[in-house]
Amino acid sequence: MNLRHLQLLLSCHGWEDFPIHATGDDAENLMAGWTALWHPALISASQSVPQWQRVDSPPDDCADYLLIAPNLCRDQLPTGFQQRVKDQGGLLIEQGTRRSEFASTIFQHYQLDSSQSDSAISNERVQDFYALGFVFLQLQILTRQYRYASSLDEAQFERLCIEAATAASKSDDEFTEALQKCFDLLSEERHRYFSNEIWLIDTTLVTPTLLDGLARQLEWNIDCNLHLPAEILPALGQHEKFPQIKQAIVDGKFCVVGGEALELKSSLLSFGSLANQFLQGEQVYSEHLGRPADIFGRQKFGVSPAHPELIQQSGMSGAVHSVFDDGRFPTHFDRHIHWQGFSKQAVSALADPPFDTAAAENFFQLPGKISQAIDNRHMAVVQLAHWAGKQSDWYRDLINAAKYGATIGTFISLRQFFEQETETDTTQQWLPDDYLSPDHRQSIISGETDNISRWARYWQDQTRLNDAVAAQAMCQPFDSDSTEDLSTLRSAIEQQTRAAETDLKETSQSVQDALSNSLTRFVNVTSSNTDPSNTSSNQAAGYLLINPQPSARREYIELNVDSVTCDDQDAIYAQEYSGGKLQVVVDVQGLGFTFLKPGSSSQKMKSNPLPLVDGYILRNEFFQLTADKSTGGIRSLQVYNERGNLLSQQLAFRQSDRRQSRGKRNSASYSRMQADKVEVTEQSLIQACLESSGKLFIDDNAVANFRQHFTVTRGIRTAQLKIMIEPLAKVRSDPWNEYICCRTAFGNDSAQLFRWTNDSRTGIAVGRFESPICNEIDLGTHRLTLFSGGAPFHRRDGYRKLDTILVPAHETQSEFNLAYGVDVKNPLLTAYHLLSPLQVQQLDGQQPMAATGWVYHFSGKNVLPFDWKCLGNKTEIWFKETEGKQGNLKITCPENPQQAKLVDLRGDTVANCEVAEDRITVPIAGHSFYRLSIDW
Repeated sequence: MNLRHLQLLLSCHGWEDFPIHATGDDAENLMAGWTALWHPALISASQSVPQWQRVDSPPDDCADYLLIAPNLCRDQLPTGFQQRVKDQGGLLIEQGTRRSEFASTIFQHYQLDSSQSDSAISNERVQDFYALGFVFLQLQILTRQYRYASSLDEAQFERLCIEAATAASKSDDEFTEALQKCFDLLSEERHRYFSNEIWLIDTTLVTPTLLDGLARQLEWNIDCNLHLPAEILPALGQHEKFPQIKQAIVDGKFCVVGGEALELKSSLLSFGSLANQFLQGEQVYSEHLGRPADIFGRQKFGVSPAHPELIQQSGMSGAVHSVFDDGRFPTHFDRHIHWQGFSKQAVSALADPPFDTAAAENFFQLPGKISQAIDNRHMAVVQLAHWAGKQSDWYRDLINAAKYGATIGTFISLRQFFEQETETDTTQQWLPDDYLSPDHRQSIISGETDNISRWARYWQDQTRLNDAVAAQAMCQPFDSDSTEDLSTLRSAIEQQTRAAETDLKETSQSVQDALSNSLTRFVNVTSSNTDPSNTSSNQAAGYLLINPQPSARREYIELNVDSVTCDDQDAIYAQEYSGGKLQVVVDVQGLGFTFLKPGSSSQKMKSNPLPLVDGYILRNEFFQLTADKSTGGIRSLQVYNERGNLLSQQLAFRQSDRRQSRGKRNSASYSRMQADKVEVTEQSLIQACLESSGKLFIDDNAVANFRQHFTVTRGIRTAQLKIMIEPLAKVRSDPWNEYICCRTAFGNDSAQLFRWTNDSRTGIAVGRFESPICNEIDLGTHRLTLFSGGAPFHRRDGYRKLDTILVPAHETQSEFNLAYGVDVKNPLLTAYHLLSPLQVQQLDGQQPMAATGWVYHFSGKNVLPFDWKCLGNKTEIWFKETEGKQGNLKITCPENPQQAKLVDLRGDTVANCEVAEDRITVPIAGHSFYRLSIDW
């Protein structure tokens, strides 16, 4: 065989301008062509190592040349060059994408004998030589392009390569020793310019369909980090190789990345649901693997500012902040940071996007990533992501090169990385505005139904379940019997966010049953039997109003009696018998109760207040709402003794393909709201309702029917809206641009907007955002609150308009409950009040211990308890600070605790709390989560 030169034709002047800009098929072709030349049989036969040659000045005599012309420069070959190479007996290869294709063409042409053929050299040795060629290319780019120099002894390297290629058909020891010298020489060259540590982190994404591929990775010679969602662990446990995989995890070869039981849409969940997912996730990992996840990470989008604290309390070593999904999430050039979210607690995290090993073009960028990282932090960390068991040729080269040392870098597990690399000066706080979730768009485009009402039902169900759990805790001081475990139901509520409609209804009924059982138990343990003969046969002995939420609430209720009285005269704010029912506005203490007894006759208001209705105006002590008789929306919402309108409201159909003219500030075309009728449907001194109905028009075409109920109640700072919409035109699948919405306009260009995400209050500076239960508009002099009732998706239009999306594509629900609040002191707590009405229990033969009372009392209204766990003489309260304030929280208990301490999610003690008689003092920080354990 006449072969003396192995060359790749390129259109560059040197390694300094090597075409690292190649992408797609061009990059695959270029990398495959270069590494194919490094087959040991070719190097042994030619007694030379591969080189590159300028495509516009190829050799004159090509008789002993093997030439590969990549796609990038094929059109620059001299005219007739292909025929000249053929006539001279050389070989020019112009076609091929994969390395195996190039190798097959080469060996067919040269007809190598058995002593030099591929079959005589083991495939493992061939792959190791390909890895040498790959590393050589990486090193040339790294040193020449980013340090403009190279001191590699090329003659010595060529001699060592030829020796190794000759030894490829000999004994294992001789070949390994010879090839090791080649890698050692390259390693010396790298350390001469880049002596810093380079860490490569294998990131393996595991799904149920890739478990066989995961088993194949047991043979790899590197430490792997498995993104292993808890959901697939039952399937993994059934795999035949599971014992070996589990042992590899125990031995540290596989580092498990995960943490949550389900990868749900975190930005739309309550903080309680996030905490529950961590708790359930730890149980799932421990059950199947014998240990919890080592590092927090997700495959799907859903990293939240609430996560750092939960990760830290779960005892995980660190976190991978990046995800492998659509959407926008922040990154940081330092890569390794202290990640901080809502609270001040931070966790070590990798903040650099993963490196896709499936694309050859990324490996051309790898030297640049390494160089920039070393310049920034004097070390380099690169995440290399791939699906389980699937590896490109180039990633396999990198893995094979690791057998011969850390020429390009050292593969390390994330657990080892966070244990060794603790020095970082960068603390980065990321809040919800830094993220843009793809969840709404993905759900609509994939055809999922009820992407609004599903979340409204979730928030209603989880609030009522919190009430059920709190009501059980209110029973414990009077009855120490074990309480019902509702954790399974809590997980079902979280699962329902991606379940079918029938499952949602079944779960909602189970939640209501649990709440009813808890309230019945509270009545039984706090009430004593009375003589039923003392009550009229057609009249109840009284009504027990139970408030399982932490803050006092003023609510409107209706009863079937003429009047009621209460021994606590301040409990009843107002009452009137109207329309065959008793309307009552009553105050009930947080985690407490109020008992109302039927009165002997109808009670009248103590004074003669102004009526709540005046034409199209609804009013109470705090504001007045004026309906627009032409549109059927809210023309104005005003407070007394001040001029100016605080807000206006309409319903609108937004179409994405109809743009407004340049002179208008709206970015899209909205429908026109036209009322057919506006009328008062209920009027009393306690409550007034006004209803409007009509159509939404685009041009002269009706696109939806609507009906709105506005309700204003005396003594309550919220005006409630019940909206019914019947679309007449199809809403197309353009999630953020086409929808029917409740459109709010406010009268101050400089107003600040705030939202509650994961039960924490943060500002809004973006146009599209998620906020499931309430948004606050701070006008400076007044604060308006929009309670969306679980409708989570909102879009700002200009400076003074806000769209709350009610009907996107595939939404089947037609009825929505919203509310506007004026100067509401605690919007989050009020939002929870609206999601779960005051619970009224009718007592026929029982008498409570007192007219009013409470079981627990929290001194701060910025604290939200969301879970209670009662076991014998021990109670756990899970709560969170919601407004970013710090101080001492005082919790007054129904009896004197023996001790109280704070524990983390693992149950380890964090701090002991001061106990003085029946009061516990807990120091709290802004947006922080606490798990308080009380011993009685």
